[in-house]
Amino acid sequence: SGAATTGVQTAGVLNYSGDDLRGAQVGGVLNVASGDVTGLQVAPFNVARGHVQGTQIGVFNAAPSADVGIGLFNIYWDGVLEAEMFGSDERLAMVGIRHGGDRVYNVYHVGTRYTAEPEMPLAYGMGLGWRTSLGDSAQFSLDATATSILGGTRSWTWKDQINLFKLRPMFSLALADTLSVFGGPTATFMVAPRPADADDYAYFQTWQYPVGDDDVELAIWPGFTFGARFF
Repeated sequence: SGAATTGVQTAGVLNYSGDDLRGAQVGGVLNVASGDVTGLQVAPFNVARGHVQGTQIGVFNAAPSADVGIGLFNIYWDGVLEAEMFGSDERLAMVGIRHGGDRVYNVYHVGTRYTAEPEMPLAYGMGLGWRTSLGDSAQFSLDATATSILGGTRSWTWKDQINLFKLRPMFSLALADTLSVFGGPTATFMVAPRPADADDYAYFQTWQYPVGDDDVELAIWPGFTFGARFF
């Protein structure tokens, strides 16, 4: 459509609205709106030239700003972009970014894990979360992250990496215009493709479950995360 669109657009490849979109675009590859979106865009790639008062769901979402963006990569140039650094009970030391729309955000992290071994492992991860304001200087967020640990005392292959899946309810407090601190409890679920002692990773008690003939190791434990954000 070369003008504003009201209603639902569906296509196998491309949906296009030449102005504002009020309704939904559901496409097989790409949705494009040349104005504001009030409603929903669902496709692997979603692009809007105005504010998205609603939701974009895809692999890649882009707009000046959005209420909710759910995807691996959300690019909102008038949205939130923060650098952060944090530590956790598994002795992880990570740096990364948190970015997204008004409510939903993505996180990407890279770092290492402190050990007594001479070779430090590589840790990397990403996640998706939701946040809400608790006043002028406080915020609550809840995110789910996946972090993988390569190397160290294990080989540098994905078949030997430790995978940590975390649920993180976090509280943050702004100390200045460009600095906040955050922290909170976490629940961690570990998946190791070969035996790994979860007690070597967790600070508190763990529950471990060997699975099958391949010695896959599963474990769960409570923990904590704390850090700082710069924006």
